[in-house]
Amino acid sequence: MPTRSHVPRAAMFAATLVTSAAVGAGVLQAAPVAAVEPDSEQTSTRARPPQPGDPFSFRIGTLNILGSQHRGRGVKRATALARAIRDRGVDVVGLQEVQDDQLAAIKDKRPGYRIWPGQSLGNQGVRLQIAWRKSMFSLVDTGSITTTFDHQQRPIPWVRLENRASGGQFYVIDVHNSPRDQEGARDHATREQIELIKRLRGNGKPVFILGDTNEHTEFVCRVAARTGLVASNGASHAESRPGAPRSGGCDTGSGPIKLDWVMGTPRTVDFSRHRVDYGDPVRSATDHPFVHARVKVAGKGSRG
Repeated sequence: MPTRSHVPRAAMFAATLVTSAAVGAGVLQAAPVAAVEPDSEQTSTRARPPQPGDPFSFRIGTLNILGSQHRGRGVKRATALARAIRDRGVDVVGLQEVQDDQLAAIKDKRPGYRIWPGQSLGNQGVRLQIAWRKSMFSLVDTGSITTTFDHQQRPIPWVRLENRASGGQFYVIDVHNSPRDQEGARDHATREQIELIKRLRGNGKPVFILGDTNEHTEFVCRVAARTGLVASNGASHAESRPGAPRSGGCDTGSGPIKLDWVMGTPRTVDFSRHRVDYGDPVRSATDHPFVHARVKVAGKGSRG
């Protein structure tokens, strides 16, 4: 197992001062070296430098931060959750229910996480944000589709990221589907999101879809059946599992089953260490868990 190298305090401080050009709406504060998850690529020692086409690993997650309009102290809660993302060593995350004041709270001019779309998709587009550790990934492309959320038209953002070390590329889609009894709106949005997954997969890159689906199993089973994607908790369609009988059916994976899902392209991604995280400060800051998992992306077929 790789061991953590001992970094002098002065070197650790100096590392936080490195800057690069900002793209998109802003960045989250960088993680202290000691706060990053032990198995993060940020702290691992490799036998040789990464090569083009190598597999690469990172931690990916989804978090509904509970908008300021739903509960007070929205800025303080968003700030605490930004620290939670950093402290758990999550490298790519989809955020939902982001309000303008909360977006401002999680921006920072120091190195850390880049965020898109920021405010570039208008007021409704602020609600869904994708953040990634910019020392690990660079932004290649962006886009969106529009679906109905709670009787309003809302952009669903996606990004195409490239792993700086290996050149491997992948897509991330962030979703939030209609709540309560709005089943028709959820069904329509899910259909549009499935078509988006298929379109992006046509470019030969892995695709991840993250978010608050407002359904415990229907969304994941429909997406798995129509696209073959698998979830970080093991949920999948029978035909997506190597060696599984091809008789159909949905395996909803390990519990606890929540409304929040992380899914990715089968065979090219391998999930592990799935967590439904209510640890401090998540439980006190939002009404959703922080769902995150480790993922390894195969090198072959993931490059641009």
